[in-house]
Amino acid sequence: MKRTIVFGVCLGFALMLSGCGAGDVGGNLETSETNLTMNQDNYENNLDGLAKFMKDNNLISGDGKETLASFIYAEKGVKYQFKNNSSLVTIEFYDYGEGEISESANKIIESVKTEGKINILDKDFSACMNGSGRYLMIYNDLSTNSENISKAEKTKEIFSQFKS
Repeated sequence: MKRTIVFGVCLGFALMLSGCGAGDVGGNLETSETNLTMNQDNYENNLDGLAKFMKDNNLISGDGKETLASFIYAEKGVKYQFKNNSSLVTIEFYDYGEGEISESANKIIESVKTEGKINILDKDFSACMNGSGRYLMIYNDLSTNSENISKAEKTKEIFSQFKS
């Protein structure tokens, strides 16, 4: 019975990450980087504050959808999907909170810090932690366009500095 439940949760997450049936994906992301906002004083230290910070820096667009966070032992998660240069981009943010975290969560965080990826159902996804180690970001864009690659690197750089 436990295997069936675990398999169902894993299958649901795999479908969620694959982007199947994405529907309205939050429009197109403008690629201009002229107005980066690095002052974080006006942003709360939570997922809403992180999302506002990333939107204000033109790194995500659309409305976030709550996503299953317990499978990576996080407290809360939110997912954004949008188009960037005709490519579907999926970004997920997870909050591990301010308190003590479990040993399982710590293993995931250390793996992301050392390998720069997270493995889910034998598939690797690009991932990183912010400087404080509270937030995890999974970034998925299959485009090989140099502008998209540059935007991914800029997004990871700005994310890593949030509330560090």
